[in-house]
Amino acid sequence: MARFTSKSTTNETAILATSDGEAVHGESTAPTSFTAGLNGIASNTGGIAAGVLGESKGRGPGVVGKSIQDAGVIGFRGDPKLGETTVSNDAGHAGVFGASDDGAGVLGYAHNRRAGRCTPLGASGPSPSAAPSPPSSWATSVWTATCC
Repeated sequence: MARFTSKSTTNETAILATSDGEAVHGESTAPTSFTAGLNGIASNTGGIAAGVLGESKGRGPGVVGKSIQDAGVIGFRGDPKLGETTVSNDAGHAGVFGASDDGAGVLGYAHNRRAGRCTPLGASGPSPSAAPSPPSSWATSVWTATCC
């Protein structure tokens, strides 16, 4: 059972923490279960809210994921049926891994087409192999860009 609970029946924040340092810290010591130090769930099935939202008003990223033994950031849409593939062997070594049952697992977009969709680390601009043209049919095609 939770040691602290707060429920707001209005559209107001239930818990607010501010600090000149870390405002909220969550840590789990669960040995094997799929738990998190901080868990966010948008439970309104008719809503469009995110389970977890990160925003930076400065120069830092909105969300950062880091792992010592698995992918830094993992995202799933629907049931991509990972048990039917061997992709999970490589997924744990990725900085970002995404899987979907109906669409791209990971999608990159650059409004400025000259910027490319994937730029190799340390490159001053996109190379032809790093900025492929997307296929005419996104839903039925698979394309990759070798970035490094």
